Amino acid sequence: MIEIEIAVGSCSGGQYLLQAAIIGACPWEVNDVYDCHSGAPSGTSFRLTAGGDPGQMFWLLIDGGAGSQCSYMIESIIGVFNPPITGDLMSLTANPPTVLQGGESIALGLSNSIEDALGFYWVLGWSGDTITSTLPNITIDIPCGIDSGTYEICARAYSGCDTTDTEVCTQIEVLTQGPQAAIV
Repeated sequence: MIEIEIAVGSCSGGQYLLQAAIIGACPWEVNDVYDCHSGAPSGTSFRLTAGGDPGQMFWLLIDGGAGSQCSYMIESIIGVFNPPITGDLMSLTANPPTVLQGGESIALGLSNSIEDALGFYWVLGWSGDTITSTLPNITIDIPCGIDSGTYEICARAYSGCDTTDTEVCTQIEVLTQGPQAAIV
């Protein structure tokens, strides 16, 4: 049995209501809806429940009713397995550690895969962008528009709502491409 309690914050526009549902398949049909709440006003809370077999996947849908925009908070969740992350990432390697801008890719790999990690965040030092992957390795193309220099790339594992306490980082050097020879 799954039980989710949702508190409705402030709402604006529409009918000032928040609606939510637990469904069991996507794309879904009416028969896939386990529970729904068609409209809770600001300052209230409600519970959604769903039964099912262990290991079954559910989807939680939350939307403002009739054009409303609402803030909300999930107050409690019962019956959902959220595997803890155990272990730590030890190191991050980049191959090759020196690359040309706009013309090469870099392979990143983490040592010591973490048990029950669902994926990994990769933060790129030249842009601050975060990329995700399900595997502890990823290949990234080096863009044309970045300046040459040394950049740090960091990684962290995640599982459900949990992330590792530590991140590991490595540095790469990006070199500017030389002038291209003219073809005559």
